[in-house]
Amino acid sequence: VFVKNRQKIKKNTLLAEIETSKALIEIHSNKGGYVKCLCEKNQEVLIGETLFEIYSEDYNSADEKLEVNKKTEKISNNS
Repeated sequence: VFVKNRQKIKKNTLLAEIETSKALIEIHSNKGGYVKCLCEKNQEVLIGETLFEIYSEDYNSADEKLEVNKKTEKISNNS
């Protein structure tokens, strides 16, 4: 794993290398943004498992905005 949580990355950034019994595979980002790592260095992962998520803005800020929007929606639904 070559990136850290909340790190801002560009498209095609090398995120990690995955070692199998037959090959070493490089994982690159398909877009730019803020990365959330769902794996750790030397962790065994399953085929098809999500290893990273990329957000257009810092994902903690996005979570806070979502929570504020949920509260606002609840208030407007009650009125």
